[in-house]
Amino acid sequence: MPWRIESPRPAGPFVDGSEPGLYNVHGMFWNNGKMRGRMKGFPLRKKGGNNPRSRKPAKRNDCIAPWLFLGPSLLGVAIMIFLPFMDALRRSFFSALGGNFVGLDNYKAVIDNEIFRLAAYNTVRFILTCLPLLVAISLILAVIITSYKDKTGIFKTTFLVPMAIPVASIAFLWKVLFFENGLINSILLRMGAQPIDWLNSGTAFGVLVFTYLWKNTGYDMVLWLAGLSDISPGLYEAADIDGAGALNKFFRITL
Repeated sequence: MPWRIESPRPAGPFVDGSEPGLYNVHGMFWNNGKMRGRMKGFPLRKKGGNNPRSRKPAKRNDCIAPWLFLGPSLLGVAIMIFLPFMDALRRSFFSALGGNFVGLDNYKAVIDNEIFRLAAYNTVRFILTCLPLLVAISLILAVIITSYKDKTGIFKTTFLVPMAIPVASIAFLWKVLFFENGLINSILLRMGAQPIDWLNSGTAFGVLVFTYLWKNTGYDMVLWLAGLSDISPGLYEAADIDGAGALNKFFRITL
């Protein structure tokens, strides 16, 4: 609301919409048609103000610059990903040998293939198993690590090390561990147990899940830590005062 000051009042308002004898929204005090002063803390309004018509149109260079930065990446994606994908999609409707149009026959052949169905089943099974475990394990580790604030950096580095190991090195390491004559079977033999063919039996799926979790848990844990660090400690202190237990604080504050 403007602040009125008693003063002679001319016939009408001024050009900027302010009335004489009062402070307008820009902090200017007008009296008898003249600006007498400015309220402290109000900056002088630049010429043009908020009038949309007074804004200068965007320069052409400002519109082109973003596309110059995005251009190389978009070109690479188009050449390396989009064009090959469109070509593969086109070829899927033609015969591989004669090049004749066959419609959806190729898709029917793939769906009827037993190996494809097995691969699709294993993929869905892998996703439904790994993703919930990955989210749960990384969250639990992040909550535990937040209680050791002085050693958070050490834990982050330790759990992120698997991400720095190349896939080829991981495959070689897993072969040494889980091969029929590998390290784990050697330990089992010394304990009097029978060796297990880890990679060519039903246990291969468990080894695959363990490998995925071992490699990716650290990354997800760091993401959880970034979110947990934004929670105010005062919330937990208030919950302690109210007598809330660990589970209540976890489900009602942390999550």
